[in-house]
Amino acid sequence: MNAPILVFGAPFCGSSLLAQMLGSHPQLAAMPELRLGLADRVDELLEIFAISQAPIADGLRRAIAEYITGGQNARGIAAADAWLRERSDRSTAEVLAALAAAVAPRRLVIPDSESALRPHELLRWQQLAPEGDLVHCVRHPLPHGLVWSRWLAAQLFVPADYRDHARSPQPAAIEPQLPWLRCNRNLDRWWPAARHRRLRMESLQTHPEATLSALIDGLDLGAVGSDVLERMLAVRDSPFAGFGPLEAPRGLEMEVLDPVLEGIRLPPPPYVLDGAVPWREDGAGFDPAIRALAADYGYDGSASPPLP
Repeated sequence: MNAPILVFGAPFCGSSLLAQMLGSHPQLAAMPELRLGLADRVDELLEIFAISQAPIADGLRRAIAEYITGGQNARGIAAADAWLRERSDRSTAEVLAALAAAVAPRRLVIPDSESALRPHELLRWQQLAPEGDLVHCVRHPLPHGLVWSRWLAAQLFVPADYRDHARSPQPAAIEPQLPWLRCNRNLDRWWPAARHRRLRMESLQTHPEATLSALIDGLDLGAVGSDVLERMLAVRDSPFAGFGPLEAPRGLEMEVLDPVLEGIRLPPPPYVLDGAVPWREDGAGFDPAIRALAADYGYDGSASPPLP
């Protein structure tokens, strides 16, 4: 199996968007979020899918339908469900290998905006893809917090992991700093440094061609022409850059499916790390640990961040 490229980050840090861009490269094939890191066996994975309050199975179902069972339509999704049930005694590693074989000789590009919250999922991904390259997506914690806090505030259920129980009265306030810090620390700590490449999404916005070219070179994919870069930036060739069929519509972050950033007015850069954050009513600012890690990532608040 060709070693996949894993594009991981905190929620709303751009992993889905970047993965679909990379999928337009002729040597790569982008996936939706597969969530294979949740379990070792298919039957265990299906049980988790069944009890989840979110449609976390959609990405895997769409991927199997697209590449194995006939396409992203009602019949293809039904066949994908049957395909999984028939392999309930198999390992999730075998599912990954089947998808890799279906797109060979291209390499899989797999986004994930949740696994970095939990080290055991990252360790399972290391077992699934021992030679895989990690692209670690980061965003400045200020625009990330603005988008993530407003998105969470509109949800009927917000996990306790996303609330600040230490500084807030009940009900605890939504605090996007928590997943930002946890995800980035986990990715820094739990993925081998030799296969860990960090990318600031702001660089992709301000210098898109140069940033993508540098990433492609770092992944040893060879030089590409301007026509390929144009397709990648337009996310033109990905079969997953949009809603799927009614039977499995999701599978990517809403940033790709329904651009939530367009409806939120962000302050212009440079983004600062001092002072109160706008989503808190108690006047609190960034935690010192957030400021320190953001500074390590090149976010010093004095200028637009440099290229990665």
